[in-house]
Amino acid sequence: MKYVGIDISNAMLNKATEFSKSILFKKNTEFRLLVSFKQLEENTLDEWFRVSNLVVLNFSYLFANLNTEQINDLVNDVNQLVKKYPLNKYVLIYQNLYTDTIISQGLKII
Repeated sequence: MKYVGIDISNAMLNKATEFSKSILFKKNTEFRLLVSFKQLEENTLDEWFRVSNLVVLNFSYLFANLNTEQINDLVNDVNQLVKKYPLNKYVLIYQNLYTDTIISQGLKII
């Protein structure tokens, strides 16, 4: 398995490094922990995606922390990835607490 973790928080990247060393992963699992998608070298993707793969894009508590320009950049990066490697199967996961939405709309949870 190849795992790329991208986060602007050093604390989260440190936790991911710790997690990557757990017994949950096989010894041959490859981890890349970065602060930006652009840090991932294109030749790495070319190597990984010579054949069809399942690519899981997991966006967790992300969009509330980005401005419009950053969101557009991310959308362009994802679109380029899908266009360049069309043999892959892509799954997008968006995680956010349900209560965040309710609170932001001024509703109470009963």
